[in-house]
Amino acid sequence: NGFSLTNAQSLTVAGPVTDTNTGVTISVNPGGLTLAGSIGGPIIDLVAGAGGIAQTGGSVSAGNTISLRSTGSISQSGGGLLAGTLNVYQTGGSGVSLTAAGNTIANLGSVTTTPGNFSLVDQSGLSISGFISAAPGNVTLNAAGSLSINGFLSGAGVDLIAGDITAPTGSVHATTLTGNARSLNFSGSAVYVATIGSFTTTNGFTLADRPSGLTVSGPVIDNVGITLTSHGTMTVSGTVDAPNVSLNAVAYQGTFATAGVISHTGGLIDGVTRVALSASGSIAQT
Repeated sequence: NGFSLTNAQSLTVAGPVTDTNTGVTISVNPGGLTLAGSIGGPIIDLVAGAGGIAQTGGSVSAGNTISLRSTGSISQSGGGLLAGTLNVYQTGGSGVSLTAAGNTIANLGSVTTTPGNFSLVDQSGLSISGFISAAPGNVTLNAAGSLSINGFLSGAGVDLIAGDITAPTGSVHATTLTGNARSLNFSGSAVYVATIGSFTTTNGFTLADRPSGLTVSGPVIDNVGITLTSHGTMTVSGTVDAPNVSLNAVAYQGTFATAGVISHTGGLIDGVTRVALSASGSIAQT
């Protein structure tokens, strides 16, 4: 019928702690929670105070959901999280760093970190179905397989490392987008990226940006083709390099409507086979 413990001081879980019926709930407040051994169950809910949650070893494994909640930092120096869905709620501390080699997460549900950063290393393909927000902090996602964004992803800096990266029904908000992938396809209607920084792909890079302007500081490099579309002004200040390069600036139809402009201020636009520039307004080099 489940394992539930509420503790009034810091606690180390040496484990194993397992419940196969409903799951495991461990709550520590005040203080911190150290995970040194294994915890298993269908649903796992781990809660800590300002001392945070630190996994040093063992495996936290849930067939359904792992939820981590803390008013302090959440970190890993060993072990791993294995879950169908991971939820994280963290306030205070320096953020959330889940970068152990043992993580296998199928889906990110709700993730909120305030005011720190959120980092996850995952040894499988990863889907985002919920609301992921680290703003004004940064988000770093490193998945061994593909990354599919079907929820909301937001950070000041968003760094994505994966196989094929897509956002079929998702929304991406980033002050600066960077990464490394086999391919990236952000051609939906809810991509809000102010700057594309260093991003390398090998099988296609497509991004259609919805706000009133896009800066490409680069380098953006792909082995097949790069297609960038901005609403308003596209400023290219860094290298864009692929056999086929297509840059498109269309009119922004928001409150302060602006024509589509391509402004090349620096860097190299290098398309060995083809470079295509299209703008509803002007194209200029300065």
